Amino acid sequence: MSLKVIVLGCFLVIILLPISIDKFIFSNTYPSHIDNNAWASFLGSYLGSIIGGLLSLFGIIMTIRFTRNQNNKDRELQVRPYFDFTLKDNNDAILDKKQIAYIGFGFEEDKENNAKRSPVLEEALIVHNIGVGTAIKCKLNYHISDTGRDIFPVLQAFSANRRYSSSILPGGKGVIQFCILLNFQPIMSNMVINENGFIYLKDKEETRYKNFNIDLEVSYSDILENRYKQKIVLEAFVYTKISGDKAEHCCDIILKSVSDPIGDM
Repeated sequence: MSLKVIVLGCFLVIILLPISIDKFIFSNTYPSHIDNNAWASFLGSYLGSIIGGLLSLFGIIMTIRFTRNQNNKDRELQVRPYFDFTLKDNNDAILDKKQIAYIGFGFEEDKENNAKRSPVLEEALIVHNIGVGTAIKCKLNYHISDTGRDIFPVLQAFSANRRYSSSILPGGKGVIQFCILLNFQPIMSNMVINENGFIYLKDKEETRYKNFNIDLEVSYSDILENRYKQKIVLEAFVYTKISGDKAEHCCDIILKSVSDPIGDM
């Protein structure tokens, strides 16, 4: 029973009880061997004892509830994991770490583009458990913001040397691997403009591809089965790199934000 319900019930009793006593005790026509003053003295003592007992019981219940909640919080802090995230180059990051999850997708090629599916962006999000407890049952959900292009899944190539895990010990590290096929259309020479040594691209080519975000939600449990989740935002910047009379589309990803662990009630 919530505290609001208890307070509302007490308030109604305080309002309705005197009215009921006046109507059914002092204003009734039933014969009685004692007068209203005696009834008032008796009911005052009787109801006062009941109300005092109920208030004492209410105080005991609230004390027990507070103590239980505080004990649960203290125990949770003793086993609570806490993830810290770092974005690194994929090749350097996966050598000695367990793989927690894999994200692979590609962008559909432009109709006029017959080139190979390139470039390929490979990154790794390092997951470091800096908390005091083991994280178990790690799971990942993600969403890619609108890019104006269709997206298809990219399966991960099997490797006998790769280690997989859904748990991370205190101080341990895991990795979330990324593989993104960007499929940028090659920039033709007629799109590169050179005016008196100042080189730039035509507006259409400069804005062909949009920046995008990858929103991640990593969830995990402690050994007491309390569930937590952290939200991570990765921001992908699409830009053009010009070298002489040649240009190409490029993409870099940065770690934009990471939330604190939130209890998943």
